[in-house]
Amino acid sequence: MDDFFYRLIKESPIITIYSHHFPDGDSVGTAMGLKSVLLNAFPEKKIYCLGEDVRKWVHAFGPHDAADDETVKESLGIVVDHSAPRRAGDKRVLTTKNLIQFDHHIPNVEHYECPCICDPEAVSASQVVLAWCLRVGLAIPKDAIQAFLIAFLDDSVQYTDANRPADWDAQYKIMLDLGGEPEEARKFAFWKDPAESAYEQLLLKRMVEEDGICYAVMKDEDYMNLDYPYPAAGAKSSWLLKNSHARAALLFTYCADEIRLSARSNDDYSVEALCAHFGGGGHEQAAGMIFHSDNFDLEEILKEAKRRVKTR
Repeated sequence: MDDFFYRLIKESPIITIYSHHFPDGDSVGTAMGLKSVLLNAFPEKKIYCLGEDVRKWVHAFGPHDAADDETVKESLGIVVDHSAPRRAGDKRVLTTKNLIQFDHHIPNVEHYECPCICDPEAVSASQVVLAWCLRVGLAIPKDAIQAFLIAFLDDSVQYTDANRPADWDAQYKIMLDLGGEPEEARKFAFWKDPAESAYEQLLLKRMVEEDGICYAVMKDEDYMNLDYPYPAAGAKSSWLLKNSHARAALLFTYCADEIRLSARSNDDYSVEALCAHFGGGGHEQAAGMIFHSDNFDLEEILKEAKRRVKTR
């Protein structure tokens, strides 16, 4: 698969790289880092990172690129850090001439019908892409390793000391040995929007902890009144988990008709299995699901989440 991906990339004059809907630092950083690696190796190619801009990650990486429909149709599409087309930040991903994928999520029923290099044990998608780059002998420019390092650190916030992967230190060292600057990366990965601290305190006030889980339900006005963006507000489940004694944290964030569930857990509690039960997915200890008003039943979700605590 490594050589196949390399050959396909080498033969494609136009490449489009896709981050996911409401992208986190891993999704954007992996896409931007891969673009830098490929432009360094193939400067004659036209390469575009496509997706949605989030204030925090524009601060770190700059905005996504723009490409017209014809360019997209003639391109090799590369999906990073998400497993299903409905999660794509740019839905034109399915119109590309060819499509390949790098991921670190547990495969679910809904998935891209394309070749994929996936390592569900990896901390971040950047780790998967960097490993592939090294295996096929691509040089890693300084800005690329820095992007991969920021991405790696951002996805690391989903872990506590109790559930951090055993190879975390080894992967971190690889990125530092390649020239990553940890202090500079941490400034971006852990940079807080001026409204973030206020929103975190509001979350703690709303948090309910019972029967082994904690949860919070946040409405549009909760983050809009603070001028805090929805994608960032909806990703604060790790904050809940770290500030509770629960085995799992469930954060429900409204945005018009959409309700985003972001779930995190410790020890052997699988939020991936919980989210998959309702049609979502992700990782064993970091998963999610998008509901809408016609299929959202908070009481049923909480009941199932508590049942899974008792059966372990």
